[in-house]
Amino acid sequence: MDYTEQNWEEDMCANQFCGKHHNWFSSGCTLPCPQCRSVGFYGPKVTTDESGKITRKYRACKFCGFWQEAWGNVFNERGGDSYRCIIVRCIKCPENGRFNYDWQAPWAYEPQGCSVCHTTMEQTQWASDDPSHPFHQLKEQMDILHQDLGATSN
Repeated sequence: MDYTEQNWEEDMCANQFCGKHHNWFSSGCTLPCPQCRSVGFYGPKVTTDESGKITRKYRACKFCGFWQEAWGNVFNERGGDSYRCIIVRCIKCPENGRFNYDWQAPWAYEPQGCSVCHTTMEQTQWASDDPSHPFHQLKEQMDILHQDLGATSN
């Protein structure tokens, strides 16, 4: 499925109506992921350079790993086909009551240190593949909030 810069602009416009609710941490509070249909983890994203200039427009779901480029350097290099990012987490931070996750493109994966404790982060399963993943609790809370807003979610 093609995802154009115009589609991205439309998603950004729809996203502005979410009211910046603190539970919608990943934008797209009303937009379902085209892959897993989750709401609250999916939305349009942007990358900027040091000067604030937009260098990349894409969409992503931090529940199932669906990513797709709409415009920018990655789109120019790799095209607009969807792909699944790699999710990594710090295994030490949950001991401190934190869950520290990061996402990396599969072609650019390199082990990195946790930004909090500097332990090497490890590749882990996506929430969509792991019923015990802590994101399931967040998803349940977001589904309830979404229903309270008068919409439906899968």
